Amino acid sequence: YREAQFFVFPSKYEGFGLPLIEAMSQGTLVVSSDAASLPEVVGDSGLLFENDDLSSLKNVIKVAIGLNPDEKDTFAQKGKQTSQCFCWKDEAEKLSKLME
Repeated sequence: YREAQFFVFPSKYEGFGLPLIEAMSQGTLVVSSDAASLPEVVGDSGLLFENDDLSSLKNVIKVAIGLNPDEKDTFAQKGKQTSQCFCWKDEAEKLSKLME
């Protein structure tokens, strides 16, 4: 992920989006479909395209290619912050407290 300009995730039916979190944790811009829970995972940390709309995907990829270095850095920082919200250790601790 670290060497990629961006990561494209054209999923139609995704339960959660772990690959998105992995990419964002490395500072890689995410380009994802707007299917299922993916918009919630990505938030404003990446770019979304309309599911099943090839022209939307094409347009968003053009936007990703055209980002300047400052814009790419902003997405990288937001992505890293967003990925930290999905920490397995934190989630396990929350679940443990619920079980008490």
